[in-house]
Amino acid sequence: MCTILKRLIPFPNALGAILKDQIEFEIKKHAEQNKEFDREKGLIFSSEACGFLDSRNLGRSFKRLLKRLDINYKSFHKLRHTYATKLFEQGVPLETVNVLLGHNGDKAITKIYIHITSANKKQAIEKINHIFES
Repeated sequence: MCTILKRLIPFPNALGAILKDQIEFEIKKHAEQNKEFDREKGLIFSSEACGFLDSRNLGRSFKRLLKRLDINYKSFHKLRHTYATKLFEQGVPLETVNVLLGHNGDKAITKIYIHITSANKKQAIEKINHIFES
């Protein structure tokens, strides 16, 4: 049994045109298979048969894409880690990152998703240097 969870997820403006193109692609694919594109179901990315994607197939496709782009393999789920880390680096409060990832105030996000980079460490030391210079 498959349960569809609905939640509103804001996304960057730059993705708007890409998602609009993807929806048009899906509408065309559905029409070619004499299937109606169900906007309520919201399948922006569907299988070849216009159904739900299988997570294993998505993972394999992602792996092939990374290989084609000559990027070291990371699991598809690592995109969540990158997303959280980049938001953190931009100064987004942890509570907001939690909500965007679909967590309910779980502080474990700092241990699981956010990774402190060398740039984060350097920036922290520069702030300390600034305090001592003042």
